[in-house]
Amino acid sequence: MGLKSEIEDKGFSVVKLPNKSIIYDLKEIIEKEANKLLALNDTDEYHTNLIELQTKINLMGTRDKLIKELKEELIDFHGSDILGAQTIVYLRGVRPTSKYSAIKHEALPMHRENFYCDDEYINHQLNMHFPLFNYNEKTCMRYYSNSHKIPDENLDLQKKDAKYSGVERFSKGHKLGLPYNPKIIQNLISMKDHLPAPCKEGDAFLFSSKLIHGGGDNLSEEIRFSLDFATLPKKWLPNIKKEHFASYSKSSSHFLELSINNI
Repeated sequence: MGLKSEIEDKGFSVVKLPNKSIIYDLKEIIEKEANKLLALNDTDEYHTNLIELQTKINLMGTRDKLIKELKEELIDFHGSDILGAQTIVYLRGVRPTSKYSAIKHEALPMHRENFYCDDEYINHQLNMHFPLFNYNEKTCMRYYSNSHKIPDENLDLQKKDAKYSGVERFSKGHKLGLPYNPKIIQNLISMKDHLPAPCKEGDAFLFSSKLIHGGGDNLSEEIRFSLDFATLPKKWLPNIKKEHFASYSKSSSHFLELSINNI
């Protein structure tokens, strides 16, 4: 079964990266910073340091290196070696809930991408998730099985504000990809229990943007680190957002066209 067929069927696929050197390099960088970050009690200061680390990771060309490792899968999914790639790789650094009980939604609440974008292209993007450090069943991202097949109209959403989320628009948390006005699914209780993402360091968890997923609470004593970004079939590039703020630098587009064969 090809990647596209598997994701249409299950909503996700786990792919082992052929060359894990980029993950090892990133893990080494993060391990050097993890204790310092864990010691920061002020959330604004923590986000400042996390943005600096996220910027460093992006300037290393991490997105293109990971795309190159997934060349065959991405060509299968998108039907071409030319695709759209998100302009930013997000570093997720979810602190332990036991140590930072005041954190509201540092772990992303359960969602699908079209909660925060009304354009059709968002329903066709491929989400890409890469565990980096302290990633296990106590800390990992969660998802609802087969939830990519649930019609949007069957989800009961309630929009919250920055007082609820703890994230202001244009804040450092927003630059890290945290929602400032999250939409919370009210009828999750009618679904089966969410499941841990079945992946580990050195894997790529590739999934439909319609799969209901969330950051998951961190029930360990260390920060959980992972990377997220998305790719998009070339046909949808003319329809994308023309400005994207939630980034380490404001960009003129949400996705940029690239050729995998030229990376």
